Amino acid sequence: MLRHRNSLVFACAIILMMLPLVSCSNGGYTEGPSTGTLELSLIDSPNPYHAIYITINEIRVHHDVDGWETLSNLDLDLPQTVNLLELVNGAMAYLGSTELTAGHYSQMRLILEDSEEAPQSADLNILGNPHPYFNYLIDAWDNEISLKVPSGGNSGIKLVNGFDIEAESATELILDFDALKSVVQAGNSGKWLLKPTIKVIETVTNKVSGKITDAADAMEIEAAMVTAQKNDEEPVLPDEADRVTVAAGTESDEFGDYFMYLPLLAATEDPYNIVVTMTGYAAACQQLPSNETMAYTADFALTALTAEETGTLSASVEGLADENDSALFSIRQNHIDCGVIEVASFSVVNTMPSEQNLIYSDPIVLPTGIYQIVVSADGQPTQVVDLEVEDDDYEIDVAF
Repeated sequence: MLRHRNSLVFACAIILMMLPLVSCSNGGYTEGPSTGTLELSLIDSPNPYHAIYITINEIRVHHDVDGWETLSNLDLDLPQTVNLLELVNGAMAYLGSTELTAGHYSQMRLILEDSEEAPQSADLNILGNPHPYFNYLIDAWDNEISLKVPSGGNSGIKLVNGFDIEAESATELILDFDALKSVVQAGNSGKWLLKPTIKVIETVTNKVSGKITDAADAMEIEAAMVTAQKNDEEPVLPDEADRVTVAAGTESDEFGDYFMYLPLLAATEDPYNIVVTMTGYAAACQQLPSNETMAYTADFALTALTAEETGTLSASVEGLADENDSALFSIRQNHIDCGVIEVASFSVVNTMPSEQNLIYSDPIVLPTGIYQIVVSADGQPTQVVDLEVEDDDYEIDVAF
């Protein structure tokens, strides 16, 4: 059930973040025809937090014939604690390379260190402190907050997209992780959860770059969110959540420049929509001219909005099975050049019956207009609500 009411809330910007993990292969081939080499690096895009650290303990892959294999830590630089937010616009953290049996791999899993103890590392975090936890975030007030990763140290972070290793040939992968959708404050418990969803990008040669500026004064815009989206235009889909897919993302740097790798598209698929959003500006979108593998350029001049041309939105969710469960809110709009696009998204933790009040997300700022809000959660039917945003504050309650 969906309920909507107006209420007074404080507005703050929430920026989507996407975190890609790149792997590429460029050498070290054996003479035999049965193996190929996998080289792994890590890249990222932005977040409203100052830092998000994870400690990758090991990597496992599943071969269709040979089953599960743990990649050698002698070849990979693991365990490794990485600040995801330092890896922006193509910057990478090298994880090493290893040889794999040729064939199809149906899954990869990142096994995180989930001990409550502090890492025994000489490295310091961005505050100049030793790492207090294996997995944690640093918020806007420089608080170091532990992140709980459900099953992170057992079954790990699951990457369900398959990939192929070809004998004596290069294999390139980008594992694209959207952290803002995955970092969730666990209600009144004071705990923070990391529940990641990761997609696979199959190349580092298909990419897009450009510059984001203000349409009025041509000044560069820093920290604008840029995403590559696919839009399924079928009238009816089994799950409305699948109508818009965010395939990759990044944000503009201090000079207004951005860079993003793109997944390969099938010949029958439409080209990507490149969507730019920034608090205080109208969303902008361009459809790329082709879905072929190449380097594209897409520049954007964003139109600034007055305070009267924006409203705020926050949300709560209840009725999920577990206190650690959450729902994903995808905020969508019909764009004149691109069709349906996602202009914002965030995850909201479940409100348990024992809690006195509904737990609302931090509010986000939206341009005035008509939106479709698609709410999805594991094991639950997707819910959809239409909302017209005016110069006002809105709360949406979702009950499963």
